[in-house]
Amino acid sequence: MLEREKRKKILALAGATLEAASVDASLALELTSDSSSDNEEWKKAMGAFSRNCIAVNWEGKKVGSGLYITNSRINHSCSPNTECSYLKDKRTSKEVRAIRNIKKGEELLGDYMTDGESFLITSQRRKQLMQTWKFHCECSLCSSDHAQENDALRERVKKLYDVIPIFQAREDIQGAANAALERCNIIEKCDDMKRYLPGAYLELYNILLVAAMQKSYFGFDDALIASLVERREDYREKAYELFKRTKLMTRKDYYNKMMRQLAMLGYLAAGGSNKLMS
Repeated sequence: MLEREKRKKILALAGATLEAASVDASLALELTSDSSSDNEEWKKAMGAFSRNCIAVNWEGKKVGSGLYITNSRINHSCSPNTECSYLKDKRTSKEVRAIRNIKKGEELLGDYMTDGESFLITSQRRKQLMQTWKFHCECSLCSSDHAQENDALRERVKKLYDVIPIFQAREDIQGAANAALERCNIIEKCDDMKRYLPGAYLELYNILLVAAMQKSYFGFDDALIASLVERREDYREKAYELFKRTKLMTRKDYYNKMMRQLAMLGYLAAGGSNKLMS
Protein backbone atom coordinates (compact mmCIF):
# COMPACT_ATOMS: atom_id res chain seq x y z
CA MET A 1 0.00 0.00 0.00
CA LEU A 2 1.21 3.54 -0.77
CA GLU A 3 2.43 5.80 1.99
CA ARG A 4 -0.08 8.35 3.19
CA GLU A 5 1.87 11.37 1.89
CA LYS A 6 2.25 9.83 -1.56
CA ARG A 7 -1.46 9.02 -1.59
CA LYS A 8 -2.25 12.67 -0.84
CA LYS A 9 -0.03 13.85 -3.72
CA ILE A 10 -1.66 11.47 -6.17
CA LEU A 11 -5.19 12.26 -5.06
CA ALA A 12 -4.37 15.96 -5.48
CA LEU A 13 -4.06 15.30 -9.22
CA ALA A 14 -7.78 14.49 -9.40
CA GLY A 15 -9.00 17.46 -11.34
CA ALA A 16 -11.62 15.61 -13.34
CA THR A 17 -14.21 12.88 -13.07
CA LEU A 18 -14.08 9.40 -14.54
CA GLU A 19 -16.07 10.33 -17.68
CA ALA A 20 -15.48 7.92 -20.58
CA ALA A 21 -12.14 6.76 -19.20
CA SER A 22 -10.73 3.33 -19.88
CA VAL A 23 -7.91 2.72 -17.41
CA ASP A 24 -6.10 0.08 -15.44
CA ALA A 25 -7.65 0.14 -11.95
CA SER A 26 -4.58 -1.27 -10.17
CA LEU A 27 -3.46 2.12 -8.89
CA ALA A 28 -6.92 2.99 -7.65
CA LEU A 29 -7.09 -0.33 -5.82
CA GLU A 30 -3.75 0.37 -4.17
CA LEU A 31 -4.86 3.86 -3.21
CA THR A 32 -8.06 2.59 -1.64
CA SER A 33 -6.96 -0.71 -0.16
CA ASP A 34 -7.40 0.18 3.52
CA SER A 35 -10.62 0.07 5.50
CA SER A 36 -10.82 3.84 5.89
CA SER A 37 -11.11 4.45 2.15
CA ASP A 38 -14.53 5.39 0.87
CA ASN A 39 -16.24 5.61 -2.50
CA GLU A 40 -15.34 9.30 -2.87
CA GLU A 41 -11.61 8.57 -2.55
CA TRP A 42 -11.93 5.76 -5.09
CA LYS A 43 -13.55 8.17 -7.56
CA LYS A 44 -10.77 10.70 -6.99
CA ALA A 45 -8.13 8.04 -7.51
CA MET A 46 -9.69 6.90 -10.78
CA GLY A 47 -10.16 10.52 -11.88
CA ALA A 48 -6.51 11.28 -11.13
CA PHE A 49 -5.36 8.23 -13.05
CA SER A 50 -7.62 8.62 -16.07
CA ARG A 51 -6.81 12.30 -16.59
CA ASN A 52 -3.09 12.21 -15.81
CA CYS A 53 -1.74 8.79 -16.80
CA ILE A 54 1.11 8.49 -19.31
CA ALA A 55 1.61 5.54 -21.62
CA VAL A 56 4.35 3.08 -20.67
CA ASN A 57 6.02 1.77 -23.83
CA TRP A 58 8.37 -1.15 -24.39
CA GLU A 59 10.16 -1.52 -27.75
CA GLY A 60 7.70 0.84 -29.40
CA LYS A 61 4.58 -0.87 -28.02
CA LYS A 62 2.29 0.36 -25.26
CA VAL A 63 2.33 -2.11 -22.38
CA GLY A 64 0.33 -0.11 -19.87
CA SER A 65 -0.08 3.30 -18.26
CA GLY A 66 1.58 4.99 -15.29
CA LEU A 67 0.85 7.93 -13.05
CA TYR A 68 3.82 10.23 -12.41
CA ILE A 69 3.39 12.87 -9.71
CA THR A 70 5.57 15.51 -11.42
CA ASN A 71 5.47 14.61 -15.13
CA SER A 72 1.70 14.20 -15.11
CA ARG A 73 1.28 17.88 -14.19
CA ILE A 74 2.75 19.12 -17.49
CA ASN A 75 0.09 20.83 -19.60
CA HIS A 76 -0.53 20.22 -23.29
CA SER A 77 0.57 22.21 -26.30
CA CYS A 78 0.45 21.25 -29.98
CA SER A 79 3.82 23.03 -30.17
CA PRO A 80 5.54 21.59 -27.07
CA ASN A 81 8.94 22.48 -25.64
CA THR A 82 9.51 19.16 -23.83
CA GLU A 83 9.27 15.45 -24.52
CA CYS A 84 8.90 12.55 -22.12
CA SER A 85 10.95 9.35 -22.39
CA TYR A 86 11.64 6.18 -20.45
CA LEU A 87 15.08 5.62 -18.91
CA LYS A 88 17.73 3.29 -20.29
CA ASP A 89 17.88 0.97 -17.29
CA LYS A 90 14.30 1.37 -16.03
CA ARG A 91 11.66 1.50 -18.75
CA THR A 92 8.78 2.25 -16.36
CA SER A 93 10.50 5.41 -15.08
CA LYS A 94 10.13 8.66 -17.01
CA GLU A 95 12.22 11.75 -17.59
CA VAL A 96 11.34 15.05 -19.26
CA ARG A 97 13.82 16.82 -21.53
CA ALA A 98 13.70 20.06 -23.50
CA ILE A 99 13.35 19.68 -27.26
CA ARG A 100 14.01 23.37 -27.97
CA ASN A 101 15.40 26.38 -26.13
CA ILE A 102 13.20 27.36 -23.17
CA LYS A 103 13.25 30.89 -21.76
CA LYS A 104 13.47 31.53 -18.03
CA GLY A 105 9.95 31.50 -16.58
CA GLU A 106 8.42 29.82 -19.66
CA GLU A 107 5.96 27.03 -18.87
CA LEU A 108 7.03 23.48 -19.61
CA LEU A 109 4.61 21.96 -22.12
CA GLY A 110 4.19 18.49 -23.61
CA ASP A 111 2.14 17.01 -26.44
CA TYR A 112 -0.78 14.75 -25.42
CA MET A 113 -1.33 13.55 -29.00
CA THR A 114 -0.04 10.18 -30.21
CA ASP A 115 2.43 9.67 -33.07
CA GLY A 116 -0.43 8.77 -35.40
CA GLU A 117 -1.99 12.18 -34.77
CA SER A 118 1.17 14.18 -35.49
CA PHE A 119 -0.02 16.08 -38.55
CA LEU A 120 -3.68 16.70 -37.80
CA ILE A 121 -4.94 20.20 -38.58
CA THR A 122 -6.27 22.54 -35.87
CA SER A 123 -9.92 21.46 -35.99
CA GLN A 124 -8.95 17.76 -35.96
CA ARG A 125 -6.53 18.20 -33.05
CA ARG A 126 -9.11 20.12 -31.02
CA LYS A 127 -11.74 17.46 -31.68
CA GLN A 128 -9.39 14.66 -30.63
CA LEU A 129 -8.26 16.49 -27.48
CA MET A 130 -11.85 17.22 -26.51
CA GLN A 131 -12.86 13.58 -26.98
CA THR A 132 -9.90 12.19 -25.05
CA TRP A 133 -8.99 14.86 -22.51
CA LYS A 134 -12.16 17.01 -22.31
CA PHE A 135 -10.62 20.42 -23.07
CA HIS A 136 -10.70 22.89 -25.96
CA CYS A 137 -7.11 23.56 -26.97
CA GLU A 138 -6.05 27.22 -27.00
CA CYS A 139 -2.29 26.61 -27.21
CA SER A 140 0.02 29.00 -29.05
CA LEU A 141 -0.33 26.97 -32.26
CA CYS A 142 -4.10 26.49 -32.26
CA SER A 143 -4.79 30.16 -31.41
CA SER A 144 -2.12 31.56 -33.75
CA ASP A 145 -2.97 34.06 -36.49
CA HIS A 146 -1.06 31.70 -38.81
CA ALA A 147 -3.07 28.58 -37.90
CA GLN A 148 -4.58 28.26 -41.40
CA GLU A 149 -1.16 28.50 -43.04
CA ASN A 150 0.16 25.89 -40.62
CA ASP A 151 -2.81 23.62 -41.34
CA ALA A 152 -2.02 23.75 -45.07
CA LEU A 153 1.58 22.70 -44.41
CA ARG A 154 0.46 19.87 -42.12
CA GLU A 155 -2.02 18.62 -44.72
CA ARG A 156 0.73 18.59 -47.32
CA VAL A 157 3.16 16.75 -45.03
CA LYS A 158 0.47 14.21 -44.14
CA LYS A 159 -0.28 13.65 -47.83
CA LEU A 160 3.42 13.07 -48.50
CA TYR A 161 3.60 10.56 -45.64
CA ASP A 162 0.66 8.68 -47.14
CA VAL A 163 1.90 8.70 -50.73
CA ILE A 164 5.46 7.47 -50.05
CA PRO A 165 4.38 3.84 -49.34
CA ILE A 166 2.32 3.92 -52.56
CA PHE A 167 5.39 4.92 -54.57
CA GLN A 168 7.40 2.20 -52.82
CA ALA A 169 4.76 -0.44 -53.54
CA ARG A 170 4.97 0.51 -57.23
CA GLU A 171 8.79 0.33 -57.00
CA ASP A 172 8.88 4.00 -58.00
CA ILE A 173 11.92 4.89 -55.91
CA GLN A 174 12.40 8.26 -57.62
CA GLY A 175 8.82 9.25 -56.76
CA ALA A 176 9.29 8.12 -53.15
CA ALA A 177 12.59 10.02 -52.85
CA ASN A 178 11.10 13.23 -54.27
CA ALA A 179 8.17 13.02 -51.83
CA ALA A 180 10.46 12.30 -48.85
CA LEU A 181 12.74 15.20 -49.79
CA GLU A 182 9.80 17.61 -50.09
CA ARG A 183 8.57 16.48 -46.68
CA CYS A 184 11.98 17.18 -45.12
CA ASN A 185 12.10 20.62 -46.76
CA ILE A 186 8.69 21.59 -45.34
CA ILE A 187 9.46 20.34 -41.83
CA GLU A 188 12.84 22.14 -41.82
CA LYS A 189 11.05 25.48 -42.23
CA CYS A 190 8.28 24.89 -39.69
CA ASP A 191 9.36 25.33 -36.05
CA ASP A 192 6.44 23.42 -34.51
CA MET A 193 7.17 20.36 -36.68
CA LYS A 194 10.96 20.26 -36.36
CA ARG A 195 10.78 17.51 -33.72
CA TYR A 196 9.71 15.19 -36.57
CA LEU A 197 12.74 16.11 -38.69
CA PRO A 198 15.17 13.36 -37.58
CA GLY A 199 12.58 10.68 -38.37
CA ALA A 200 11.93 12.28 -41.78
CA TYR A 201 15.68 12.37 -42.51
CA LEU A 202 16.02 8.73 -41.56
CA GLU A 203 13.18 7.65 -43.84
CA LEU A 204 14.71 9.62 -46.72
CA TYR A 205 18.00 7.86 -46.02
CA ASN A 206 16.21 4.51 -46.12
CA ILE A 207 14.71 5.33 -49.52
CA LEU A 208 18.05 6.55 -50.88
CA LEU A 209 19.76 3.31 -49.81
CA VAL A 210 17.23 1.37 -51.86
CA ALA A 211 17.78 3.83 -54.72
CA ALA A 212 21.55 3.25 -54.50
CA MET A 213 21.00 -0.48 -54.96
CA GLN A 214 18.62 0.18 -57.85
CA LYS A 215 21.00 2.64 -59.50
CA SER A 216 23.63 -0.04 -60.08
CA TYR A 217 21.08 -1.97 -62.18
CA PHE A 218 18.93 0.66 -63.89
CA GLY A 219 20.51 4.11 -63.56
CA PHE A 220 18.47 7.30 -63.05
CA ASP A 221 16.71 9.77 -65.31
CA ASP A 222 16.44 12.30 -62.49
CA ALA A 223 19.71 14.19 -61.85
CA LEU A 224 18.45 15.43 -58.48
CA ILE A 225 17.81 11.90 -57.20
CA ALA A 226 21.20 10.77 -58.48
CA SER A 227 22.77 13.62 -56.52
CA LEU A 228 20.76 12.75 -53.39
CA VAL A 229 21.89 9.13 -53.60
CA GLU A 230 25.52 10.27 -53.62
CA ARG A 231 24.86 12.38 -50.51
CA ARG A 232 22.66 9.84 -48.69
CA GLU A 233 24.98 9.53 -45.68
CA ASP A 234 24.48 13.25 -44.99
CA TYR A 235 20.83 12.57 -44.12
CA ARG A 236 21.67 9.64 -41.86
CA GLU A 237 24.24 11.78 -40.05
CA LYS A 238 21.72 14.62 -39.67
CA ALA A 239 19.21 12.20 -38.16
CA TYR A 240 21.88 10.74 -35.87
CA GLU A 241 22.97 14.14 -34.55
CA LEU A 242 19.40 15.36 -33.96
CA PHE A 243 18.35 12.15 -32.21
CA LYS A 244 21.51 12.22 -30.10
CA ARG A 245 21.04 15.87 -29.12
CA THR A 246 17.69 15.16 -27.45
CA LYS A 247 19.29 12.55 -25.11
CA LEU A 248 15.92 10.75 -25.16
CA MET A 249 16.02 6.95 -24.98
CA THR A 250 12.88 6.70 -27.11
CA ARG A 251 14.68 8.52 -29.92
CA LYS A 252 17.90 6.51 -29.54
CA ASP A 253 16.00 3.22 -29.55
CA TYR A 254 14.04 4.24 -32.66
CA TYR A 255 17.25 5.13 -34.52
CA ASN A 256 19.02 1.90 -33.54
CA LYS A 257 15.97 -0.19 -34.44
CA MET A 258 15.79 1.38 -37.90
CA MET A 259 19.52 0.84 -38.51
CA ARG A 260 19.32 -2.81 -37.45
CA GLN A 261 16.36 -3.35 -39.77
CA LEU A 262 18.29 -1.83 -42.68
CA ALA A 263 21.24 -4.09 -41.93
CA MET A 264 19.02 -7.15 -41.69
CA LEU A 265 17.41 -6.35 -45.05
CA GLY A 266 20.82 -6.01 -46.67
CA TYR A 267 20.37 -2.35 -47.60
CA LEU A 268 23.62 -1.29 -45.92
CA ALA A 269 25.43 -3.33 -48.53
CA ALA A 270 24.80 -0.35 -50.81
CA GLY A 271 27.36 1.63 -48.83
CA GLY A 272 25.36 2.63 -45.77
CA SER A 273 26.76 3.13 -42.29
CA ASN A 274 25.99 0.70 -39.47
CA LYS A 275 26.69 3.36 -36.81
CA LEU A 276 24.50 2.88 -33.72
CA MET A 277 23.88 5.07 -30.69
CA SER A 278 25.27 3.98 -27.34
